[in-house]
Amino acid sequence: MCDKAPVYGSTPSHLHTSRMHASRPRTVLAPPLSKRGSMTRHPSGDSFRIWDLPPDLRAPAVARDLTRKALADWGLDTVADDILLVVSELVTNAAVHGAPPIRLQLRLEPECLYGSVVDHGGILPRRVNTQDDMTEHGRGLALISTITTSAGWKHTPAGATHVWFTYRLPRR
Repeated sequence: MCDKAPVYGSTPSHLHTSRMHASRPRTVLAPPLSKRGSMTRHPSGDSFRIWDLPPDLRAPAVARDLTRKALADWGLDTVADDILLVVSELVTNAAVHGAPPIRLQLRLEPECLYGSVVDHGGILPRRVNTQDDMTEHGRGLALISTITTSAGWKHTPAGATHVWFTYRLPRR
């Protein structure tokens, strides 16, 4: 079901979500960062992708390229615009407000695409009043929650910020 976040472990009490509860991310050992983002591993064959992204403002463009290729490999070109917008927003936030390493994860399930971005800046996303036309920042999370089936974030005990989303796929 796409109505729930992927379950990797217990749900901490200090969790922030929109429309649902998040869970603990899988721990993955990462290779050194590269210029274009390095694939860490495919734990479940071709249905799971994890990349470490450059620790700078190149990260959003790299994330879009990697995501676009994964979506094409999975035959999900019809949802690419939505997913690329969500990934770009989350990775941009991590690159601007977070700290390296920045990791992007995508997991394909029969009905859903799960995604997350993890950084180590320790700054949690915050919602702002999107009705205030003078606010320059803070609309990204509102946009993401409109596009995705569910989204949320948490601060891990290791000091990382984990922001995730689920996206219900059209019937194939």
